[in-house]
Amino acid sequence: MSRAFENDPRLKHMDPGRLSALQSLAKELEAAPGDQKMAAFLSASQKAAREHVSFSAEEQDLLIQILMEGMSGEERKKAEAVRKLAGRMQKTRPGA
Repeated sequence: MSRAFENDPRLKHMDPGRLSALQSLAKELEAAPGDQKMAAFLSASQKAAREHVSFSAEEQDLLIQILMEGMSGEERKKAEAVRKLAGRMQKTRPGA
């Protein structure tokens, strides 16, 4: 995975804590073998949630777009499936 996203101008106004979480996620994904990237993504997402790092819907869309730029076609399909599932789960959460 390319770390070129770190220079993406769309991240310019992101909260430093959230940006740090994104960089940590990218580092974990970079180290994960190809067939384990989705598991690494889910694990890192759960870690961020435990640390009370959350992203707005707009930030989530932006982050996924940026992260998907460095993925293969198969990885993109899996990420999109997770993204859709997460969106459905968020809609069913109380207060969402």
